[in-house]
Amino acid sequence: MEYIAVNTTFTLSIIEFYRKTKFANVPKQQVQEALGAHNRMFITYFCSLAAPLNLVYVTYFYRMLAETPEALLPWRWAIIYLHSCMFFVMAFTLLMLYFTRKQSQFQNIYTNLLPHYITVVAGAVAVIATAYDQMVTGAVFPYVLFCFFYTVLVRLHPIVYGVYLLLMYLALFALLPEFQKNQLLLNNIRLNTFTVTLASFLISLLQWRSLMLQLHHRSIIEKQQQKLATSYQAVMENTELLNQSNETKSKLLSIIAHDLKGSMGNMRQMLALMDAEIDMDVAERKLWIHTLKETAAKTHQLLNNLLLWSRRQLGNLQVEFENININKLVHEQVQYLHEMALDKKVTYVNEVPNQMYAWADVNMTGVIIRNLLANAMKYVHEHGKVTIRASLDKKSAMVKIEVEDNGIGMEPAQMQKLFTVNTKSTLGTNKEQGTGLGLLLCSEFAKQQGGYMQVTSTIGEGSIFYCVLPAAKTAVHID
Repeated sequence: MEYIAVNTTFTLSIIEFYRKTKFANVPKQQVQEALGAHNRMFITYFCSLAAPLNLVYVTYFYRMLAETPEALLPWRWAIIYLHSCMFFVMAFTLLMLYFTRKQSQFQNIYTNLLPHYITVVAGAVAVIATAYDQMVTGAVFPYVLFCFFYTVLVRLHPIVYGVYLLLMYLALFALLPEFQKNQLLLNNIRLNTFTVTLASFLISLLQWRSLMLQLHHRSIIEKQQQKLATSYQAVMENTELLNQSNETKSKLLSIIAHDLKGSMGNMRQMLALMDAEIDMDVAERKLWIHTLKETAAKTHQLLNNLLLWSRRQLGNLQVEFENININKLVHEQVQYLHEMALDKKVTYVNEVPNQMYAWADVNMTGVIIRNLLANAMKYVHEHGKVTIRASLDKKSAMVKIEVEDNGIGMEPAQMQKLFTVNTKSTLGTNKEQGTGLGLLLCSEFAKQQGGYMQVTSTIGEGSIFYCVLPAAKTAVHID
C-alpha cells in the first residue's frame, strides 16, 4: 500500500509539473513570438561560429589525407563530407536569415521551420560522425556535443524535441554495430548515449518550463502595466475635467458675484437717497420704488437659481417624479412673472392643452419653465409676444414643451454655447443683464429628469426653446 501511495504521489507530481510547463494561460502568439526571437538569435550565433569552424575542419582533414593510413581514409573522407555538409547548411541558414529579416510573411514561416530542420540536419550529422568515429576511437563526442550544446541554445517544445532525441538515439543504436565490433564497448556506448539523451530531454523540459514561467510573469506584468496606464489615463482625464469644471464654476461665480454686487449697490444707494429725505415728487418716488422692486425681483431670481444650482452640484437635490399638468404649471409661472411682463408690455400666450401631463419633478420643471419664460421676455422688444406650447410624441413617449418668442434671435455660434457654464449672457432689449445660470439650470434639470434641451433661432425673428421630458405614466393627453 505504501508503494502504491508513493507511486501515485510521484505520478501526480509529474502531471502537475507538466501542467505548469504548458501554461495554457500564456497566449499562443506570445509564446511563438518569444520562441521565434530566441531561436532566430541563437541559431544565428551558432551558425556564425560553426560555419567557419566546419570550414577549418574540412581544410585540416583534407590536408591530412596524404599522411593518413589507407585503413583510416574512409573515416577521413566521411568527416570531410560531414563537415562540408554542415558548412553549406549553415551558410544557407545564414543567407536565409539575412534575406527574410525584412519580409515578415516569409520571416515567420522560416523562423518556425528553422529550429526543426537545423535539429534534423545537425542531429543526423552528429549521429553519423559518432558512428564513423568508432573506426578510430570509442568516444561519442559529436553526439554529446550536439545534445548538450544544442539543448542549451535552442528552444523547442519538450515533446517535439524528445521525439527528435529518440529518433537520433535509435538511429545511433542501429548504426553503432556496423562500426564498433567490440561488444563490451558497444554496450557501454549505448548506455552512455542513452544517459546523454535522457539528460538532454530533462534539460530541455526544465528550460521550457523556465521560459513559460518567464512569459507567464511577463504577461501578468504587461496586464498590470496596461491597467495602471488605463487607470492613470482615467485619473488624468478626470483631473483635467475637474480642473476645467472648477475653472468654469469659478468664472460663473465671479460673474454672479459681480451682478449681485452691482444690484445690491444700486439698491443701497437708492435707499440711502430716499432715507435722506431729499426733495422728491410723487412720480419720481414711484419710479424709484418701481426700480427697487425690479432690482429686488431680479436679485431674488438670481439667488434662487444660484441656490438650486449649488444644491444640484452637491447632489442634494433629489428628483421626485409624479404626473404633472403642464398647462397648470405654465399658468403658475406666467403669474409669477406677471409684473415683469406688464413693465415691458410683453404678452404671454399659453397654448398648452389642458390635459397635457409629463412624468417629472414639479419643482424642477417649474424652474425650467420660469427661466425659459424670463429668458424669452428678456430678448423680446416692448409689446412682444411669448407663446408656450406642448405636444406629445407617442412613439418616443416624450412631451415637448416649446417657448417661442419674436425677439432678436441668436447667431449659430451663440447657440452652441448655450446650456453650458461657458455661455456668455448678452444684454436684453432693455439693457437687462444676466449670467446664463438660468439656462444652465434648465439643461441640468432636464437631464436629471431623463430629458434634454434644444433651441432653434433666427436673427431678427426670434427663438424657440424646447424642453423634452418623459410623458406621464397614466394620464390622458389631448393634443
